Amino acid sequence: MRVAFVGNSYTYFNDLPGTFTNLSAALHTPVVVEHQQVTPPGSSIFQHGNVSLQMGLDTLAMLQQSWDFVVLQDQSETPGGGRDTDSSLPPGVGKALSVAALSSFFLPALKSAGARAVLYSTWGRHDGDPPNADYGYGTFLGMNRKTAEGYQYYRNVLARGAGSGEPPLIVPCGRAYELTYNLSNTSTSPSSLFSCLYHSNLPASTPRHCILDGAGKGGHPSPLGTYLIACTFAAAIHRQSPIGARWAPAGVSTAERDLMQRIAHQAVFGATSCQKRGGQCVGVPTPCCAGLVCDPTPGVQQCLPRRRGRHLRAR
Repeated sequence: MRVAFVGNSYTYFNDLPGTFTNLSAALHTPVVVEHQQVTPPGSSIFQHGNVSLQMGLDTLAMLQQSWDFVVLQDQSETPGGGRDTDSSLPPGVGKALSVAALSSFFLPALKSAGARAVLYSTWGRHDGDPPNADYGYGTFLGMNRKTAEGYQYYRNVLARGAGSGEPPLIVPCGRAYELTYNLSNTSTSPSSLFSCLYHSNLPASTPRHCILDGAGKGGHPSPLGTYLIACTFAAAIHRQSPIGARWAPAGVSTAERDLMQRIAHQAVFGATSCQKRGGQCVGVPTPCCAGLVCDPTPGVQQCLPRRRGRHLRAR
């Protein structure tokens, strides 16, 4: 499988393409991924579609190859219609330019590459975005909601232009971040799991204590956050649950690995539940039926890969 990444530092921080590639090879049904990327810091979709800029020329050259998927990621304030503080654009202008680029540049390029578009739906900043507080970005949840709505709008633009072709995929990374926020009881303290999804200037420790640095306050992910994002990508693109994959990057504990996999599964496939009779998993609902069985651990409600064609028995 060949995947091209068009984006910025939200993609290159902690090497998301490489993390996704390594995780893909560790899934229940392994997938070999080849990737390339054009990801200058602070860049927007409309800049990638501007061939008067070097990044536009680089993006065009990459997309002239054959790809299975092309991942598109915009500047983080732009999809929801906020001010693009990287390009000093007023509210709504960056979004309008990106929408125009999707139609005029990316639709023809995707068709030429034979690729399906993948929209990397990013997340709200940890404490919201003060320059856009008057535009609904004043909190994590506010920015997260508007960003998700923006990427859905981008999807509709691409889907209309694609006609009868495969509709674009959305990778709901903002949804995964929000699930973690809820799991942390909406706590934004440095010790919360939610805070530890953002970049910190402190080394990983157990228990974690994550004080955000400038990059983290700007929304950039930590290695743990990038692993959650990669798990969400794996579920959305491969249509496989990441649950049960044994690979995680250095600094992500086994417990964190398993939790990130479960959160990503829920973000893409929705919540799953299992029934048990006499210690045996039965009545497994979708998406567990897609090569998965329910976890036999008492009190645990999640899906796991089917091993050697048999259900796992309760321990």
